[in-house]
Amino acid sequence: MTLTALELEDMLETTRRFVTKRLVPLEQEIDDQAEVDPDVWRSLIAESVELGLYSANVPEHLGGPGLSIYEQTRLWEEFGATTWPLTYVLARPHRILFECTEMQREKYLDPVLSGEREQCFALTEPGSGSDNGAMRTRATKVPGGYRITGSKHFITFGSADFAIVFAVTGPPAEGRRTPQVTAFLVDKGTPGYVIGGRQRMMGWHALDERELFFEDCFVPDEQVLGEPGQGLRLALASVAQRRLQMAGYAVGAMERLVSLSTEFAKLRVVFDEPIAQKQGIRWMLADMAVEPYVARAAVYDATRLCDEGRAAGLSDRELATTFGKQISIAKLYATTALNRVADQAVQIHGGMGFSREYPVERLYRDARGLRIVEGTDEVHREIISKHLV
Repeated sequence: MTLTALELEDMLETTRRFVTKRLVPLEQEIDDQAEVDPDVWRSLIAESVELGLYSANVPEHLGGPGLSIYEQTRLWEEFGATTWPLTYVLARPHRILFECTEMQREKYLDPVLSGEREQCFALTEPGSGSDNGAMRTRATKVPGGYRITGSKHFITFGSADFAIVFAVTGPPAEGRRTPQVTAFLVDKGTPGYVIGGRQRMMGWHALDERELFFEDCFVPDEQVLGEPGQGLRLALASVAQRRLQMAGYAVGAMERLVSLSTEFAKLRVVFDEPIAQKQGIRWMLADMAVEPYVARAAVYDATRLCDEGRAAGLSDRELATTFGKQISIAKLYATTALNRVADQAVQIHGGMGFSREYPVERLYRDARGLRIVEGTDEVHREIISKHLV
């Protein structure tokens, strides 16, 4: 379902109010404490569910709004006005859960949609980040199910109620390098499933990043998600949307940094005049303003192409292949531009920008991670160059 212009504007305004009034006031506290109070988190999820934001990525046939990629990306742009950890109350159910059987849906997808259960996506390993072919976690077929052995790390919300776990279940198919990988739904508390300690990160302090360990962990056949051997295909099915959503978030974050820096420059007086009167500062602000304008054009163009491709019958996976160059350009440019803007914002704020008392310090740290997740800069340069050559 495509929203009318008025419906979209109403939804964006609702999102803007939620971000400004509910999320932004929490930023400093959760960063200092490196966590979100569980009661506060539950209340945010409940409100997001009520507003229709929590399931913004869910198709209509599963009870969601069926928003286009462009519409979802606009919501992420609004969420760019807050810190990254608080974005996890937007479009939360992972796309792979849409592959649930009816039985699995009742136990996993539906409770996630209502905010009653939390999920985590366990793909990354110490030796396999961008290179999924290097995955070492194994799932061995046994009567009635599989036994999983291995480990994962940098798993966001790793202490969640259940994990979507990816493990190698067979050798590569003929002519392929990547082994056959299967997705599993593994409940917290399952014997052999061990949740490790917190992994402290440079930014995103409030996120619960964990190591996960699987020690001969038995998972029954009915908790295989999708077809055996098709796990990576399912994991990467929504890569186009995720990369564009991240790019949209970067655009919104840049706009916030431009606004913060402009206001600070007008108020900060040095040598008897606001620094906004200094040509060097004005030109820095001008350069900062260019970045979100250009990035937004790239992001919107890529979302338009993907929505047109969907309308023409392309699958989510085919979108990432067909429009891979445009998607990677948008993600690469938006996230690297955000880092440039964040650096300039710190410079304009001077010592205040280096202080944890001002938000630009946190935004500077948080921005750096966006150049790594959902494809590093180098991965996106490789995709772009392959399309060119």
